[in-house]
Amino acid sequence: MYVQNSSAYQLDRYIETKVDKKAELERKRQIKVKRFKKKLTKVLAITFAIVAVIVLRSVHIYDLHNTINEKTAMLNEIVAKNEQAKLDIESMTDKSKISAYAENTLGLKKTTSAQVVYLTPQNQNVMKNVSNSGSSSGGIKGFFAGILEYFK
Repeated sequence: MYVQNSSAYQLDRYIETKVDKKAELERKRQIKVKRFKKKLTKVLAITFAIVAVIVLRSVHIYDLHNTINEKTAMLNEIVAKNEQAKLDIESMTDKSKISAYAENTLGLKKTTSAQVVYLTPQNQNVMKNVSNSGSSSGGIKGFFAGILEYFK
């Protein structure tokens, strides 16, 4: 133990203060290191999350692109089948094929001039009125009969 006014006492206070300051500085440095590690961990976690989102988005876009390509290929195939069907229909409507089908399959034959008969009327200038609605009462009867028939 040192006497209060001695130089050894004063030196002891100085050494203790210096040791305390070093310990305090070390403690502050440790706190800063811990804060830095926490911040670094947060930044790395956020960076990882952003990269993961970007990768997942790219995968989704790639899948959509593949789906579009598949649908386009299917559409091209269907359009080609449609064009082929149009050509088949056009070839079916060819007159020579129709007449061959009629003659071979159905057993039909082309008409000859001996089979065609023309009819001429005896009186070409005469017209007959077949209607029996000579009076106006017959027209009214027909009108009401039509209405009654409608409601039945």
